[in-house]
Amino acid sequence: MLSILTNFGPGFGPLVRTFDMARRICQRLEARLGEPVSIIVPWVYGDDQLRILREEASGEPGLWDRVFLSPELG
Repeated sequence: MLSILTNFGPGFGPLVRTFDMARRICQRLEARLGEPVSIIVPWVYGDDQLRILREEASGEPGLWDRVFLSPELG
């Protein structure tokens, strides 16, 4: 499975903006490739980050199943 690795500046604003860009890129790649694309996000902010990303992913069915939070990258 192809994955997009995100990198964002400090704060929740850059996190949300980066996640939104990755989501849009995933949509285009999936349409072209015909296969799912995952998003890898450094896990920096704990439960708050988890809650925010879940809210952001809730508008697109199945997206949250392809989002991976990485404590090692955080």
